[in-house]
Amino acid sequence: MKEGKERIRKGKERKDKRRKGRKEKKGRRKRKERERRKEERKLMKEIRKERRTRKERNDGRRKDRKERKEKQGRRKEKGKEKGEEQTTLNRAETGGSIQLKPIHLAQHKIQSAAGPLDMRLTQVPKMLFSAEKRMGTLSVLHIIQDILLQKADMAMRKYGIHVVVANELATYKEEVIIVTKGGRTTVRRHNKETDLEEQLTYLLVEMHSEYIEQAGA
Repeated sequence: MKEGKERIRKGKERKDKRRKGRKEKKGRRKRKERERRKEERKLMKEIRKERRTRKERNDGRRKDRKERKEKQGRRKEKGKEKGEEQTTLNRAETGGSIQLKPIHLAQHKIQSAAGPLDMRLTQVPKMLFSAEKRMGTLSVLHIIQDILLQKADMAMRKYGIHVVVANELATYKEEVIIVTKGGRTTVRRHNKETDLEEQLTYLLVEMHSEYIEQAGA
């Protein structure tokens, strides 16, 4: 009788122990599941925040572009009302080049028996002066040369142009210098996401619009 009660008690203890173990295991799984869901919610929150930030940044850029277009449109309409021409002439030329004129080219194979070769090179004529006089009101020279600023000043005096965009080949995507009679302005790319050409175009359009307004005043 006594032994039977002891077996029943031990059996009950084993069942309680197994039940307790299952309960603890289930509790650990629930805790892990809660932690996992918490991490997922945190991650989704960061993703949504990043999307909002990116969306706000893109919206800001679209808004700026829209405002610039509207501003340019208003100035264009204003210029049409005044009967003014709003055209910029942009040419890209090197600081100095030489050429061999066609009249100096040999008609046939060069004969070595004639002695040493005598070659005459001449400067390449620039179209800036005539183009500025005939086609545009605000002229821009894009010059690529080692001695940038000296060439820029010389081009403004020689050709009568209004703006020179000077840059070096190695850094033309990062920095350019806008040279005018009033001074020099360095334009640098803000960050890797922006385009220097877009900034430069916007500044030149602004300068052109100011020139048109001053000419009509």
